[in-house]
Amino acid sequence: MGRKSAWILVGTMALLAASATVAAADPPGPATAVRQTTGPVVQLKPVADPAASPAQVTSWGLNSWGQLGDGTHDQHLAPILLTQAPLLGKPISGISTGNLHTCAITIGTLWCWGSNQHGEMGNGTTGGPQDVPQQVKGALSGRFVTSVSVGDTHICAVANGTVFCWGANTLGEIGNNSTTDVSKPVAIAGTLAGKVVTSVSVGTQHTCAVANGAAYCWGRNVEGELGYLTDENISKVPQQVTQSDGGLLGHLVTSIGTGQFHTCALADGRVYCWGYNAHGQLGIGPHGSVFVPFVVKGLLKDLPVKALSVGLDENCVIAGVFTTRNGFCWGRGGSGRLGDGGNTDRNSPVALKTTNTPVQNKALSAITIDDGGGCVLVNGKGYCWGDIDKNGRLGFGSALGSTQAVPVKANGALADHALLRLTTSYDHSAGIAVVTRAFTDVPQDYPFHDDINWLAGSTITTGFVDGTYRPTNAIDRQAMAAFLYRSKNPGSAPPTCTGTVFTDVGPKSPFCGEIEWIADKGLLPPGGLFHPLGVVTRETMANWIFRITYANLPDQKCAPGDRLFKDVPAQFDSCGNIEWFAHAGITTGFSDGSFQPFGSVNRDSMAAFFHRVLSISDN
Repeated sequence: MGRKSAWILVGTMALLAASATVAAADPPGPATAVRQTTGPVVQLKPVADPAASPAQVTSWGLNSWGQLGDGTHDQHLAPILLTQAPLLGKPISGISTGNLHTCAITIGTLWCWGSNQHGEMGNGTTGGPQDVPQQVKGALSGRFVTSVSVGDTHICAVANGTVFCWGANTLGEIGNNSTTDVSKPVAIAGTLAGKVVTSVSVGTQHTCAVANGAAYCWGRNVEGELGYLTDENISKVPQQVTQSDGGLLGHLVTSIGTGQFHTCALADGRVYCWGYNAHGQLGIGPHGSVFVPFVVKGLLKDLPVKALSVGLDENCVIAGVFTTRNGFCWGRGGSGRLGDGGNTDRNSPVALKTTNTPVQNKALSAITIDDGGGCVLVNGKGYCWGDIDKNGRLGFGSALGSTQAVPVKANGALADHALLRLTTSYDHSAGIAVVTRAFTDVPQDYPFHDDINWLAGSTITTGFVDGTYRPTNAIDRQAMAAFLYRSKNPGSAPPTCTGTVFTDVGPKSPFCGEIEWIADKGLLPPGGLFHPLGVVTRETMANWIFRITYANLPDQKCAPGDRLFKDVPAQFDSCGNIEWFAHAGITTGFSDGSFQPFGSVNRDSMAAFFHRVLSISDN
């Protein structure tokens, strides 16, 4: 994305299923529960409680426009933490960096800092830089922001399923049917009206979004970056990307990324790109610009893709199975942008290389790329490469660049922190960091330690009041309702409860509000029994997560023919949602070829599933 990297909540998803007993993959045989919890599964302390360790912003690199948000214009070659108001003590759930500015989400509100030349702060002003966070208001007031994408000179966010944009609008990139700059957020409708937007990505002068599982784009179209056949060089309103055989037709789009003159989308575990191809960024070999989506070839042919990030003229993905999740990049390669140890353009994906600690064949959880290079997140630690102009964007304590991934400095400000999110731009990088949480029954070498730590850092859980997490307990339905609510409304208080929606859930029942929210969101019909202490089955998990991710889409159906799982036939009611669960990279099923839909899900597995689901558009 043109000198920026989008952060999208809801989105975008990781590879592989988690089991109750084995790390990073579904084991052969059924998931088992040590014992079922008979009381409240998650007892959240108030968000302001220091023990809850709310996630906070960390950043490093160039700071000439206040883009690090620390109240200075001083460059930082290693990570710093934002410890001052107004974000102090508030859990950060999303972050995105642009060329000269940064935005972050906390409890549904959006804050931005840095350059404001085109009204990027979204508060109705333009002019000098803002070196401390400013709240974006206007049309976003009273709405719950779930994702944000920051570009060179314009910004878009998703709130309550609607896209809002502001900033520069020279070529219609705002999408409000004009070419006039906008200094406050405006809602984008047109073809998006009535649809639920789950993610948005801002390019240099074009914008794309995913709504109801399909891709829509607007803005500049000189090189075909909007993905539909037209003679027009711009579109001032959203238009759906072309659906064609061999392209996106019949595929569910889960995330999208925009660059300078090209776009890529992730759909059913494969990457499709369109637009400008001078540096091989479309991944289709030596070919000119194309105006409709084509699938990326090369190393990704037989590998399921978990995460996608699009830079100015380059792209990166995480792809692989089981514990061998690796990073691959392609496109413009000068000055070490691709992290492969060289300086050559690549028209098909090449594997990342690293100095010192290798990052390949590990639990890669996020990847981000921009014109200056990229970064990858592995087990709570960051690794970066590139930095052609020596801005300090790599964060390892030096202004030097590197053609291979080097570790972000983990001592100093991050000495007792783990990174939950990571985003990079041309001149600086940022992330979300949380104090490492020590549950007494989750040692450092526990297979799902990082997933559980992420769950706590995201304020989805603080575990039990005795300091345990109880990872091998089967998660019950009331706990999953709470986890789902908190994952979609980070930092928010529990919703109100009437005690009238289910006959076995009264106003004093644990998580009554969250359970009623489940029904209100259409995850299951109201009335009758909810069975709050019943264990969550793998079928239920797939259904609920699909429905909460794609609120306006019907349950998926399986077409006749070969099945992904031998125990899930096409006529099985949840077949489509289960296969989506696999295509999205959340599960590979068990090694014997089964999915075991009626098996239970343990609390460690659920932590991994939530972590992976919420990374659907985290890159």
